[in-house]
Amino acid sequence: MSRKPRFWFPGARFHITAKGNRGTDLFYDDFYFQAYLNFIQHCKEEITFILYAYCLMTNYVHLLIEVLQHPPGDMMKLVQFRYAKYFNKHHKPHGRPVFLSGS
Repeated sequence: MSRKPRFWFPGARFHITAKGNRGTDLFYDDFYFQAYLNFIQHCKEEITFILYAYCLMTNYVHLLIEVLQHPPGDMMKLVQFRYAKYFNKHHKPHGRPVFLSGS
């Protein structure tokens, strides 16, 4: 069953989490952490938002953002899709993608 759409408005702040599929690692070393941060930066150029804080752990991501003109899902979809493609290109996993959506 799908979840209800999140309520959002310009200026709303969100704590967003994402985790590795089945608890697997998302980041193997500093190179992957930096790649994820680069994807966030590129996304900020396309979808305006303010990133107040982040915590990247090996299998979990926490972001504190303020949305300006787009819902938070648009930003996360773009960042996660690009990082998942990047990660999968380097590791060629079989089955489900790397990310599961968080809250």
